[in-house]
Amino acid sequence: MIVEQGIPSMPNDGDRVKAKSFLFGEEILELYVESQLDVRFWRFLFKEAGFDKLEIKPARAARGSNGKSEIQKCISDNIIKPCYNILVAIDSDYDFLKDEKAQFYLNEFVFQTYVYSIESFYFFPEGLYEICLDCTNTCNNDKNNLDIDSLFLRWSQAYYSVFIKYIKENCKESKELLYNSLKNLDVYDLKGFEEVEQQPLYEELHDKGLNINNLCLFVNGHLLEEVVLRETKKVTYKLLEREKNNILAKTDQSAKDINAQIYKSTSDILATFRARNLEQHPFIERIKQDLLDFRQKYYT
Repeated sequence: MIVEQGIPSMPNDGDRVKAKSFLFGEEILELYVESQLDVRFWRFLFKEAGFDKLEIKPARAARGSNGKSEIQKCISDNIIKPCYNILVAIDSDYDFLKDEKAQFYLNEFVFQTYVYSIESFYFFPEGLYEICLDCTNTCNNDKNNLDIDSLFLRWSQAYYSVFIKYIKENCKESKELLYNSLKNLDVYDLKGFEEVEQQPLYEELHDKGLNINNLCLFVNGHLLEEVVLRETKKVTYKLLEREKNNILAKTDQSAKDINAQIYKSTSDILATFRARNLEQHPFIERIKQDLLDFRQKYYT
């Protein structure tokens, strides 16, 4: 697979890619994605679907707009012409839930995340305590006020109805309440979630995959990443402190050596999330099926 400069300076259609495929003697697909950070995510999915000859083209700040709007504008201006060998893969943001830009997403050559963004995959707050154990190379099954998984689950249950009001009514107050509460989450303080009243499901959105337990999939992915990283760093710090306090050594030097060994065995949290196995994510199969359907229709 090749990663190239994204937005073409001249109109790009299937005939040009077909000619390039003929020249190189192999079927080539071009895939436009929003940014460099999206490359690994979509490369993984397309490879799983059997597409190896793929040229991935991230939009790189052309004309000063963000990647998604830039790609959409280029499509509307006929600079990019999606077809069987020119594909687009973008974040859904709120469009999927709100049924916005439906005609754009109904294009069979446009693929979407369904959840808010690719960050909603990498930073989906499930199994976070296990990730913290992996990053610190520790084995401490006593969460003892470090129940980070419960933190995000309880928040989802508590603010589900607030999110529904925002999505269905575009209520600015609900949006502000929702995101302020997310920003203020603290793994050391679960008191605000001690008694969570279960909210009735909103069937229309439930059919799209939203429920009271997975709100984090559909909120702003960049903010989710920020909060998840912040809170996991708190937990990993505490885990390392516990490990350090358990050091038994005969001399000060041996204690220093063991302490250094502990810290050398740690892993970078952000890199761990970015390298996360996404196979168990609740929406990954949906995207895979879209790609397999496309492959069956055009490449079998």
